[in-house]
Amino acid sequence: MSLLPVVGTSTSSSSSTSSSSSGVSASYLNSLITSEMQVKSAPYTAMKTEQSNLQTQITAYNSLSTNLQSLESALEPLGSGTNSIMSEMSVTSSNSSVLTASASSDAVAGTYSIGVTNLAAPHTVEGDDMYSSDTALGLSGTFYVGGLAQRGTDATVTNGGSLVSAASTFNAPASGQSELASGQYSVQFMQQSGQWMFRVVDQNGNAVSIADASSSSGDFTSDWQPFTSSLQGTDFDTGRGLAFHFGTSDPTENLLGSAAPTLNYHAQGAAITVDSSDTLQDIANEINSATYVSGNGVSANIINNSLVLSAQNTGYQLEGSDSTSGVLASLGLKGGSDPDGDSWNGTATSGWVENSQTGTYGLSQTQLTVNGMSVTGYQDTGLTNVINGVTLNLNQTTTTSGPVTVTVSSNTSAIVNQINSFVSQFNSTTSYLNQQTAFTANSDGTYTRGTLAEDNVVRGLSMQLTDDALAPVSSSSSSSNALTSLSDIGITYDTDTGQLTVSNSSLLNSEMSTNLQGVTALLNSVSSRMDTDLQAFTGTSAGATGSTSAVTSGILGNAVTQMNEENATLTTQINNENALLTNEQNSLTSYYSGLLSELANAQNEESEIVSG
Repeated sequence: MSLLPVVGTSTSSSSSTSSSSSGVSASYLNSLITSEMQVKSAPYTAMKTEQSNLQTQITAYNSLSTNLQSLESALEPLGSGTNSIMSEMSVTSSNSSVLTASASSDAVAGTYSIGVTNLAAPHTVEGDDMYSSDTALGLSGTFYVGGLAQRGTDATVTNGGSLVSAASTFNAPASGQSELASGQYSVQFMQQSGQWMFRVVDQNGNAVSIADASSSSGDFTSDWQPFTSSLQGTDFDTGRGLAFHFGTSDPTENLLGSAAPTLNYHAQGAAITVDSSDTLQDIANEINSATYVSGNGVSANIINNSLVLSAQNTGYQLEGSDSTSGVLASLGLKGGSDPDGDSWNGTATSGWVENSQTGTYGLSQTQLTVNGMSVTGYQDTGLTNVINGVTLNLNQTTTTSGPVTVTVSSNTSAIVNQINSFVSQFNSTTSYLNQQTAFTANSDGTYTRGTLAEDNVVRGLSMQLTDDALAPVSSSSSSSNALTSLSDIGITYDTDTGQLTVSNSSLLNSEMSTNLQGVTALLNSVSSRMDTDLQAFTGTSAGATGSTSAVTSGILGNAVTQMNEENATLTTQINNENALLTNEQNSLTSYYSGLLSELANAQNEESEIVSG
């Protein structure tokens, strides 16, 4: 006897004679079981339907969350937060083959005429002709390049006065910290709220990360830190090789820029060990494979059978220390006079020899003029201290092309693009809301309900977002240029379609060009109140999620959490009910199979009596 399966269970079957003299057949008994199981399965079917509806709602809430988070992301750049583009600046170069530039929000709108008279070149020194690059030189010993044999040697201080002097020791960097590159470092002082503060900056004016004197856990900071009495009269170890001695008195004035105490620091170089069997190529290979302090890298080449050393970075003046064996001197790189004044690297008697063979390759600075003012530096790219908020990258001089005009202005095109993105996402979000909460009349007089039509809170969100976009904003400005609604910048609302439209792009562009402050205030206000309403649903403010994802907090998150709990409960109940139905079907199958077997036996006995 073949039985129809109960929903969610496996098919059970048995076989026997399909009919009897009494008219009771297997198919008839099977239909009885099926009818009875359909009645008993009614609660199970209802629970499955309820679970399906619940899962549909969960999907709808999560999709709504994605829409709302996308709207938050579109709003964020128009607000006043850290990722706002309202103060973003754009920069153009009249000759990008000479220089390129980029600008941050700190840049000031203006036009700059820049002339580049010289580009920085890597410091290069050349040794003597060794006649062969692959012949053993018979030299042995150790020398140091990319620094000195011992960090801090010959450190000098200028403008130190009674505040800063050379330290007595220079320790290795703290665990996890890199050594500072060789160069000039200034200790700046400034008074804040009656407290003297200090920090260390490099030769480009950038604050460097040093040990936090007030931390007991070995923290490092590039911020200003208190110059307390406990530091006075002590050696201060930056934790990155550089050290200096603080005096016992406070500054009498702020010491910034060229007035600050300045230290010349020498990092520890890479030790290059030479064996008597080494060739010129072997020495070059060891120099190129050595590990250097960042910024102090050295490259070695062989030109005309001479060892040529070059700094890997412009602005780094090559350092080197010879051993008592005099390997560098034997190579013609060190010793004798110091024609290019490189005694900054050590002592004059151990200076580089740079005037052999092909001439002098001394340190070459960047030289440029900005609106007629002379500026010098040690690098050609990443120049951040020439024009505030602007980064310059120099490619060639302007000797033949003439000055380059760099124009810094508000990035209005980026703002307009973001406004268009906001309008598009607003329309997409409100359309989805209206679709999910709609009651649609059918031709037969019935209504089709959207998945979220019964949620009155969600139903009101579309109207609230529209009100956030259209309601006038208050303005603290009495200026005739004050803007109070999106329509003032050409964005209107179509009541028939429920959509925002940039209907007057000319007006928008005009306001962006002539009244950016007013546009910024308007968009900040609209963004702020809309974000407040969105945050109530998503539990996150604009941009806080970083990317759209399933909702976990706010009104939607709480609803989804509750529905997930209900879904879990239903799953347990459905599984339990399914097990009961399976047992019930098996019992009925067994009962009716036995009954049919008894009827068949009785029929057989009757046939035997008749035939006998």
